[in-house]
Amino acid sequence: MFGITKFHECINGRSNLTIYTDHKPLVGFFKPHAPTPEHISPRLLRCNDDIVPDAVGIHLLELSSGIPVNRKDIVEATQQDPVLRVLYDALSTTWPDVITTPLQPYYNIKMELTTLDGCILRGDRVVVPEVLRGRVLASLHAAHHGMTKMKAIMQSYAWWPGVTTNITDIVKACPTCREHQRNPTPSYTPWPTPSRHWERVHGDFCYVDGQNFLILIDAWSRWPEIYPVRNLTAAELIRCVRTAFATHGVPNLFVSDNGRQLVSPDFENFLARNGCQHLTSAPYFPQSNGLAERTVATFKGFVKKFNEGDWHARTDRALFAMRITPSSATGEAPAVRVFNRPLRTPWDVMKPTPPHPEPEANRLPRLEPGQPVSFRDHRPGAAKFSPGHIVATLGNKMYTVRDATGQIHVRNINQLHRAPPDPPTPAQPRAAPKKDVAADWTVLDIEDDGPQPDPTQQGR
Repeated sequence: MFGITKFHECINGRSNLTIYTDHKPLVGFFKPHAPTPEHISPRLLRCNDDIVPDAVGIHLLELSSGIPVNRKDIVEATQQDPVLRVLYDALSTTWPDVITTPLQPYYNIKMELTTLDGCILRGDRVVVPEVLRGRVLASLHAAHHGMTKMKAIMQSYAWWPGVTTNITDIVKACPTCREHQRNPTPSYTPWPTPSRHWERVHGDFCYVDGQNFLILIDAWSRWPEIYPVRNLTAAELIRCVRTAFATHGVPNLFVSDNGRQLVSPDFENFLARNGCQHLTSAPYFPQSNGLAERTVATFKGFVKKFNEGDWHARTDRALFAMRITPSSATGEAPAVRVFNRPLRTPWDVMKPTPPHPEPEANRLPRLEPGQPVSFRDHRPGAAKFSPGHIVATLGNKMYTVRDATGQIHVRNINQLHRAPPDPPTPAQPRAAPKKDVAADWTVLDIEDDGPQPDPTQQGR
């Protein structure tokens, strides 16, 4: 009724209107000039003559036309079937001495067979005569069940030799079932494991919040390369792939889907000129390029969680996280596989740094504070080397130097020359103490020419 009410403008006035319904009371309601019942649903009363159209015919839809085979048909067909008639007599009296070929399948399960009211039973299932088996199968397949469901239903009602094979044949031969059948059970063959980095590369495009990206993933190391692209053209694809090839080299095999850029003549020629084979997956079967599809999903998960920064910053954060995270397939981080070392992360500051002694060949003699040196002087108009003194040590090879004017300079040890120590300041001669001349006549400047005469004897 909803459909007739909804589309009454389209069906009114049509002379060849036919109505199909699965509600039996509506069959009498739609008959022309049918009297209105005394007890009728208020919903049907609202459907007046202006809404209910005149139909050429009214048909009742049913799943099937009743039970096609009943017990009476089974009894009659059993009596007329030559094999089942002998089987019925054998079960009622005794088995014959010679078991014929048609009787052999029943003889193998003779302990399960019984008779009841002219029918042969295997357990609680009826043994169907050959003439009725086609009708039973057609009735059972009226709902277009699959093989498994039909076999499960048959386990409760009927049996005959080869019933399982007959069910399989009727399902396979049904055109409706073939048209609407499911995809076959997928059988996956893993890609061969590459022997080195960037030997096989998988690529795909992805779209995240208005921005397109090109995803490249190495099959051996799981190293990702992700490029934001301005547009989905072959020229933009070649530009990004050329950058990746310049960094990692040209791979042996490039795997992608059948996108129009990826199968364009320009991109095919680009790969051919570089000696790279191009392999595409089957249409509408992304599992063939599953490594790229899995990388796309991982990248989308990271980018949607990073809300700060532009696309370049968010892409770099996602790349860094993907490159330092160990892969479940290889057990190692992609960076370790590529560089044979882990990338330094912000978490490395938590670990103590072991000392790295400098080799003896690289060690230079140290300069002590106060030591005179000649330092390289870069001031305009100054000499190439100027004298100074070491003030302090800034590292293994860096020193601060004070020049003659007191200015401080920072120099590497390779810009310094040792200078001889400053000469000592000459000491000033000490002045002789003054003495009284009268008291000491020896201060006179008398040359020592030998023994002097006694002055008391002079004049004698």
